[in-house]
Amino acid sequence: MVTPLTSEDEKSDFLKGVTALGYNARDFVIAGGTRADAPTGNGRRTLRQEVFVYRNSNGVHRTYDAGHGRAWSAEALADIRKGFFGIQ
Repeated sequence: MVTPLTSEDEKSDFLKGVTALGYNARDFVIAGGTRADAPTGNGRRTLRQEVFVYRNSNGVHRTYDAGHGRAWSAEALADIRKGFFGIQ
């Protein structure tokens, strides 16, 4: 059995963060991308996933790496704070 790399908790945390920043959470779409078997540099391989974050109202989007040791939701919220996804 393969465990999803993007949990419902991560999605929920992201949407709560969006709301806390004054945005409408329904304006954002989160979609999982393809999994990749990536080398780690120590001879092991690890699963990765890309998470696609899209803002409906202006079409701005960005892809984030997800998986073990990655904090895609925090990275996406940081981009929102920086204005990457546009103003409220």
